[in-house]
Amino acid sequence: MEAKGIMTRDVIVAKRDTPVSDIIHLLLKHRISGVPIVNEENEVIGVVTEADLIQKKKLPTPLELIYNLGRYMNSEQLAEEHKKLRGEKAADIMTSNAICVKEDSDVVKIASLLIKKGIKRVFVTRGKKLVGVVSKADILRGMAKSGEGSTRAS
Repeated sequence: MEAKGIMTRDVIVAKRDTPVSDIIHLLLKHRISGVPIVNEENEVIGVVTEADLIQKKKLPTPLELIYNLGRYMNSEQLAEEHKKLRGEKAADIMTSNAICVKEDSDVVKIASLLIKKGIKRVFVTRGKKLVGVVSKADILRGMAKSGEGSTRAS
């Protein structure tokens, strides 16, 4: 079984300048836990997950930042770091190294990748373009359809 056989094709996406508040609404409205960030060519440049959003709340306060980094940075660098802490746009908080696989990637290898990396989804690409997403739930649905998920009583 390959990624293209089980992937979700209608992928909810955001752009690098999408406000964080809009991303939160997308996740809640569509009951998803992460959204790929794409450029104008529909290429994946990052991902924003629930974890990215929640961890943002745990970042240092501006006073802690000034105390810890102030002696190593000039005021412009410090202002840029503070902007990242506020996380106003997707680009400010996204994880840049989103994991992508090709359409013909084997589902068993994808499942292993999800487990090994501790992630919930991989993005599926054709060339560099986003064409789908494979989540743990997609893999389970694929197993159920093929009968691999059934148990036999002996």
